[in-house]
Amino acid sequence: MKNGLVLPTYPHDCVSCVYLGAFASSERAGEREKGGDVFDLYVCQAGAWNVVARYGADRNDCLSGLSCAHHSPALREAKRRAQAAGLLLSDKKATP
Repeated sequence: MKNGLVLPTYPHDCVSCVYLGAFASSERAGEREKGGDVFDLYVCQAGAWNVVARYGADRNDCLSGLSCAHHSPALREAKRRAQAAGLLLSDKKATP
């Protein structure tokens, strides 16, 4: 368990990221061989705060960006969870 949540499915090495749990979505249907429909959601509190949705173990197997959250169900859910937990101060740059 991490933060009271089940451990992430995929490795993620950013020490500034806080794990928000898993999210199931068919958003990356073409990525089924890399893990299918499960995303590990994070909020990154380094510099300009950001949300991340990881769908595989490769370094680039993720979606990220607060500005992209309205286009991506996984990023939208990461943003919602981060805000609900008080971990995301705004949609713009924030100072922790």
